[in-house]
Amino acid sequence: MSELLRFPAGERAEIVAEWRRAAAERLPSDYSAVGCLLLLLAIALFFGVPWLVRKTGLEPVRPVAIALIALAGLSAIGGLFLSFAGGSFLAGAVRRHVDESLTVLTQRFDAAGAAERRSAAVRLLHHATYSGGPWVRDSYEPGDVRPKLGAALPYVLAVETVLREEVGLSPVFTAEPTAPARADATETGET
Repeated sequence: MSELLRFPAGERAEIVAEWRRAAAERLPSDYSAVGCLLLLLAIALFFGVPWLVRKTGLEPVRPVAIALIALAGLSAIGGLFLSFAGGSFLAGAVRRHVDESLTVLTQRFDAAGAAERRSAAVRLLHHATYSGGPWVRDSYEPGDVRPKLGAALPYVLAVETVLREEVGLSPVFTAEPTAPARADATETGET
C-alpha cells in the first residue's frame, strides 16, 4: 500500500471536531432492559396478586382485578417486544450512519467535497462499534468493508490515524492482521 496520507494541522483539527460532533449526536436508546423489567412486572402481577389475595383474605373489586390482569398482560406483551426488538432502534440508527458513510466513500468519493469525505470517514470509524449499556457490538466487520473502500481506503486510514493519536480511537482498519493459530500437533502429523 502507498504511503499514508498526512494531514496539515488545520485538517487534523477539523477531523477531531467532526469526531466530537458525531459523538455528541443523540442516538436512540436500547430498550431491551426496559423489556426485561416489564416482564418481571408481569410475572410479579401474575403470581404476586393471587398470593397477596390469599394471604390477606381481601377479595379485589372486579374492576380492580380486571385492571390488574390487563396490566399484567400488557406488561408481558410489551416486555417481550422490547426484550427482543428494543435493541433494533439503536442498531438501525447506527446501521443508517454506516450505510450513508459507505455510500459516500465507495460511490461518490471522488466527487465529494472535503467536508463530506471527512464526515463520512469519521462517522464510519465512530460507528464501527456501538453500545447500549454494559456491552459493545461491532456494527460491521472491518475485514469485509476494507476491500469495498477502494480508492477511499488510504484516506480512511489517514483519518483513523489522526483519531487514534488525537482522541484515542481503538484500531478499526489499521489493526495488524492476527497470525493464524498454530495447528494442533495431531493435525500436522507431529508427535
